[in-house]
Amino acid sequence: MLYGPPAVGKDTVTSYLVKLGPFSHFERLKCGPGRTTGYRMIEEAELVDVVTKPGEVIWRDDRYGATYLVDRSHVEALVAAGLVPVLHLGRPDAVNAVARALPSLRWVVVDLYAPRDVVLKRVIERGTGDTSARLRAYDSTPRLDTALLSIDTSAVDASTAATEIADAVLHQTQGSL
Repeated sequence: MLYGPPAVGKDTVTSYLVKLGPFSHFERLKCGPGRTTGYRMIEEAELVDVVTKPGEVIWRDDRYGATYLVDRSHVEALVAAGLVPVLHLGRPDAVNAVARALPSLRWVVVDLYAPRDVVLKRVIERGTGDTSARLRAYDSTPRLDTALLSIDTSAVDASTAATEIADAVLHQTQGSL
């Protein structure tokens, strides 16, 4: 689980993890406006179907005028395919919910962070037009002191971060055998 506020580098680090393999970006379901890259987009009727299926929704987040879901069946499908799902989460409750919902999986939780001025620059470069909302999300996202790793993405490049994370996942897996 890559945890952190918007624009701390979750997408960039994930792209390097995927290159290392066997990692796979877990694309959350999304219903609503905004960015579509990195999500499995659904319509309102599909959203209703998913949220009414018992046990399917592990986490729901309503932000930026959209609904984002972590769905059980997609996490389980990635694991069944022999992949390590990389989830992007921005709330401590989401980390806890995923860990509780899938207790048979050994999660490596990584707290990604960067100074506010770096995040502001990254958000502006994205050009999504919701800078104020992203900065409010940044300001309201606490650091995660229970994470196995904490990485300042303004000081560590994404490739190095991915390597550190992959090593932690390997050691976590070996330790659980």
